[in-house]
Parts: sequence; C-alpha cells; structure tokens
Amino acid sequence: MSRKRRILQVSVTDVDGGRFNGYYIHKYISRNNYISDMVVSIKRSKDPKVHQIFLGSRYINYGIRMFEKLLSIHSFLYPAPILLLFKKYFRKTDLIHLHLIQNNWFSILMLPIISRIKPTVLTLHNPWDMTGHCIHPIECERWKTGCGKCPHLKRQWSLLIDTSSFLWKVKRYIFSKSNITLVVASGWMRQHMKNSPILSHLPCHLIPFGLDINIYKPLDKKTSKKRLGISEQAIVLCFRNPKRKEGFKGMPWLIEALKQLNTNDKAVCLLILESDRNLNCLKDKYKIKTMNWLKKDKDVVTALNAADIFIMPSIAESFGMMAIEAMACGTPVITTNKIPTADLIEAPKGGLAVPPKDSKALADAIDKLISNKALRKKMSVQGRKIVEEKYSFNHYIKEHLMLYEKRINTFKK
Repeated sequence: MSRKRRILQVSVTDVDGGRFNGYYIHKYISRNNYISDMVVSIKRSKDPKVHQIFLGSRYINYGIRMFEKLLSIHSFLYPAPILLLFKKYFRKTDLIHLHLIQNNWFSILMLPIISRIKPTVLTLHNPWDMTGHCIHPIECERWKTGCGKCPHLKRQWSLLIDTSSFLWKVKRYIFSKSNITLVVASGWMRQHMKNSPILSHLPCHLIPFGLDINIYKPLDKKTSKKRLGISEQAIVLCFRNPKRKEGFKGMPWLIEALKQLNTNDKAVCLLILESDRNLNCLKDKYKIKTMNWLKKDKDVVTALNAADIFIMPSIAESFGMMAIEAMACGTPVITTNKIPTADLIEAPKGGLAVPPKDSKALADAIDKLISNKALRKKMSVQGRKIVEEKYSFNHYIKEHLMLYEKRINTFKK
C-alpha cells in the first residue's frame, strides 16, 4: 500500500459484543498499518477514535422508535446516516463496514447513497435484512416469497399492523440500488442469503467470527469453580438465560429437560449467565449460581472454564458465538440441530446436537455427558482443536483485510 488505508466501522455500540460488532477489528487494525475509526450510537469505551454520532439523542431516538412503532415500520427514520455523511472521518475513509444497523438507530433507506459514495461492506448478523420484519423467521418461509399475512407480528421487532409485505418490498428495492458486499458468519446464513429474493444478487463472503485463542483457552476447572464459589466436586451446567423474552433461545425446553434430569446421586450446579428469570421452579432441585451479563473476556473465560457442559438449546441462531467460546475453553456443548451451531461444533466432535423443542432428547444428552467424564474430556480436546483450526481471531482479521483491499480496489462510484 502506498499509504495507510482508512477503515470506518459502524455499529450500534462498541465494547458490548466487541468480538463480533466491529470493535475488535477496529482495535486490531489500528495497531497494524491501518487508520481506523468507529461510529456508534452507544459508546462504552474511552477510545478517542470511537465516535458517538448524534450525541445526547437518547430521547429523540426513543421518540423516533415510538413513531416507527405506530407506523409499523423499522429502521427507516433515524437521522444517524445523514449526519454521518458530513463527518470528516467519513469523507476521508477508504471503506465503510456496517454491523448491527437495524438496532433502533440507523436508517436503511440511506444504504444506496452511502454505498455509492464509499466502498461498503455489510455483515449480516441475522436474517432480518431478508424478511418483512422478523429477526429469525424460524419455521416460516414467507420471506422467500414476499411476506405478508405475517403469522408472527409480535416477534422482535413487533408490528402493530401487518406491513410485512410493504417492508419486504422496500428492503428489496433498497438492496437492489445498493452497491454492497455482504459478509456472513456461517454456511447456514449464506444459504439463506442465496434463497433470499432481497439479497441473492449481492456478492457474499463467508467469514466465521473469530476468538483470541490466547485468551479463550482451557484453565484449571477446579480453580475456576473455586473462584465462583462453586464446589469442586459439582457437575456444572452452564447456559445463558436472557433477561428479555427471546422465544428462539429454547429456554422452555431446557427448563423442562432440567426438571426431568435424574440428579439424585449427583451434585449438579446450574451456572446461569445473565438472568435467573423464570427459573424458580428449579431452585429446590439444583444449586444455582447466577452471573450478570458478562462483558469482560476474563469473566466469560472463568465461567466457561468452571462449566463441565455448556447448553445452547436455541431453535434459531445465525452463528452461535458462545458455543465457539465454550469449545475454546475446553467445554463440551449441547445444542440443537437444524441451526448453524450444530455444524460449528461438528457434532459429535465438540459436543452433542439434539432435535429442537425436544426436552426428552435434551435431558438424555445432558445425562449422557454428566455420566461420562471420559467422553467430556474427549470432546473438550476435539472442540478446542476445531476452534484453533477454524475460528481464531487471526484468521477472522486476515479474511476481512483481504476483503477490504479487494473491495477498495474494485470500487466504482
């Protein structure tokens, strides 16, 4: 390169979810022959190169969100991308990389304009861009034919009236006029993108999310349990229980499976990440340790190393980052098939995959791993190897930088 490239990451926030929302990319390339800026709606870091656009707009954004809700539209009216056009760091950048732009702060109506001014890459974190409004359509396939007559208006982000067909058509028009290169993290997402009438015409690159495997690594399990105040002899089942109601995380079937599980001759502890909401029914049967949503890598690593089994019973995911984190820490994973996570863990190498919504199969899988320490150890070694070979942060960065260079060199306004 004759000069340092300037890259602009754009996402709803920086530190929270930094492993996949562009913040870690920003930090890394800033130290490696690139000039990097980041634009966010919510700034948590003190990094001077992370810029909070529309500062002090919390109440204005809330008003826009309520107005959009009344109109049953989403991510159309926010002014952030218009303001972005006038920023010095935008004018100087060589490429803009968009992440999580649908999270109540960015207007997708501006994508055609932005992508004609600057080389633009968009990472798809979920199928929202392909649908009339759903983040995860799950079993519904109306997104393939234009939506309308939506059977799931209350799914995030909910609609008061059924405008799903209109929103689908608007998205199709927006992306037909946009000069965008897409990035997806899983083969499952790439296949959905190919089946999407909205996105299938756009170039797409498969780049799995990556981890710093020098941070996410196996530690002494007894020491990790002791740090969390958990008995060294306890079998620890770890899972994330979201504070807000997310129907696709599979919690009803996990709770039912834990009720069925025979623990009479075993000391079993539940290590719950984020919330113990709706888990009172299990408190008489299990010792429960709850950790608030983990934002620091060292806390995530300690929790996953304290766990003997990580359970991810989702019925919909676009990738499954926590499964990769668990395997990197040497913890076997139990997940469901028909979602990307089963492929990521290469079941049965890094863990087990069971049918979705099947609490009996889930309970049997948990019992199988609880009862077989040798199998857990084998999966621990195999899972770690999978992460080292396919999901390292170095590979993640290398693939992005290659894409950036290609996109910049071939861009035509």
